[in-house]
Amino acid sequence: ADAARQLETLMPVDVLDLPCGKQRYGLLLNDQGGVIDDLMIIRHAPEHFTLVVNAACKEDDLAHLHNRIGNSLQVELTDDVCMLALQGPDSSRVLTELGQPVDDMFFMDCKDMILDGIACTVSRAGYTGEDGFEIIVGKSDAGPLADRLTDHQCVRWCGLGARDSLRLEAGLCLYGHEISDATTPIEAGLLWSVSRVRRADGGRAGGFPGADTVLNQIPDRISRRLVGLRPDGRAPIREGIPLEDIAGNPAGKVTSGGFGASIGHPACLGYVDIDHARIGSRLNALVRNHRLPVTVSALPFVPHRYHRPCPSTGHQIPEHRSGGVYTHEQTIHQ
Repeated sequence: ADAARQLETLMPVDVLDLPCGKQRYGLLLNDQGGVIDDLMIIRHAPEHFTLVVNAACKEDDLAHLHNRIGNSLQVELTDDVCMLALQGPDSSRVLTELGQPVDDMFFMDCKDMILDGIACTVSRAGYTGEDGFEIIVGKSDAGPLADRLTDHQCVRWCGLGARDSLRLEAGLCLYGHEISDATTPIEAGLLWSVSRVRRADGGRAGGFPGADTVLNQIPDRISRRLVGLRPDGRAPIREGIPLEDIAGNPAGKVTSGGFGASIGHPACLGYVDIDHARIGSRLNALVRNHRLPVTVSALPFVPHRYHRPCPSTGHQIPEHRSGGVYTHEQTIHQ
C-alpha cells in the first residue's frame, strides 16, 4: 500500500501491517532522531489514514508532511471535527446505554458508529492509562453529544489538568515535556514505539529520518534516560527542577511533576544520567535552595488498565482505579 509505505518514511512504525479498523502510536522524527510530534495513526481503509496530532504542533506537522510526502499522497488538514475523550471504568457501559455495545472492541480498535443519532469515529484508547474511548465527531455535533454523555449519572467534565495527573501516574510522555525535537525515542523510554520490523535486524529496517541515530542507540547506548521519580514526603516537585546525585554533582532534570491522587503521593518524570537511572537510585531535587530526596522508581506508578483480549479466552474485564468516567474535549486534526 503506497500510503503506508510513504508514512513509514516519516516514522519508525510498522504502518504497512496495521490492520484496517486499528490505530497505532507513532512518532514523527527529524534527521537527528528527535521527536517532532507524537501522534495516533488510524487506518480506515488500505489507502485512508487519519493522523491525530497535537494541536499545538499541527501547522509544523502539516508542513512536514507536505514537504516529505506531499507530492506522493493527498494530505489534508481536517479542522471541522472535535474529539471527546471518555475515560474510566464505566465508559463502556455509558456507550452501551447510548445504543452502541462496545464489548467487541479492545484497546486500539477503531470503528465508525452512531451515538445517540450522531455519526462518530470511536477508538478504544486514551491518554490516562485507563480503559476508555476517544470519539471523533463533527464540530456542530460535539456540544450535543457532550451534553448527552454528561447527562449520564457517572460522567463528569474534567479538564486537561486531570488528564495530566492521570497520564503522569501512568508514566506516559507528554510532548513539550518528556519528548521534543531534542529527545530521541530511546532516551524517552519509547523503544516499544520503534516497531521490530523497522529495527536494524527487521525486514524493513530504517528508512525514516534519524534512523542511524535511533537504531544505533538500541538497546541502551544512551547517556541519559527518562525515569520515574518518587519524592520523599508529600511536597510535589515541579517541571524544570534540577537533580543532583548524593555527592552534589548535576544528574538531570524533572520534566513533569505533581501529586498523584490515585497513589496518594507526589510523582515525577525526569531525565537522569544513565549512571543514575537504575531503580532505587537516590538523588536530590533542588527546590528553592533546599535539597529534597527522590528515588528512581519503576514506571508506571499505576498499572495500565487497557481493555485487552485475554490470550486464553479472547476476552478480559480489567481492574480499574476507583472512580467513574472522565471526559475532556480537544480539537483534533487529520
